Amino acid sequence: MNLGHLKQLNQMTYFLKEIERLYNPAGVVLFRGVVKEIEYAGYCIPPGWVVIVAQGLTHRMSEIYTNPQSFYPERFAPPHEEDKKDSFALIGFGGGEHICIGIEFAKMEMKIFLATLLQRYDWKVTPEYEPNNYYQLPFQREGKLQAQVSKPALKT
Repeated sequence: MNLGHLKQLNQMTYFLKEIERLYNPAGVVLFRGVVKEIEYAGYCIPPGWVVIVAQGLTHRMSEIYTNPQSFYPERFAPPHEEDKKDSFALIGFGGGEHICIGIEFAKMEMKIFLATLLQRYDWKVTPEYEPNNYYQLPFQREGKLQAQVSKPALKT
């Protein structure tokens, strides 16, 4: 596999976007300083205030995502492309002028890492999967692995 192959991994792209949606790499909230007066939902927000952008809540809005509590990577595939309903629908790496400068490098790194793991190891998913309590920090699984990874036996 070479870097050119990464663009062809569409299913992996959808999978990683769904992971970003459910478990933000930048944390639960973003803080932004207000530099000029804005109006939002009938409220005036003056300069100098700090606005909190709750990524975890945004990524679970039923106005943007169908069945937002479910893990469904195909929501990012055509013709759905739910992340394109709004320019700030998927903001795990921030958005607008404040988007992470390393977003493309991070996505490339994740694809390389995941592709390498999938090619070189055998996987067995634990059937007793329970989603994390996303709203309780820190996220903990208390020793419950959701997959078992093992090196394949050498063939003779």
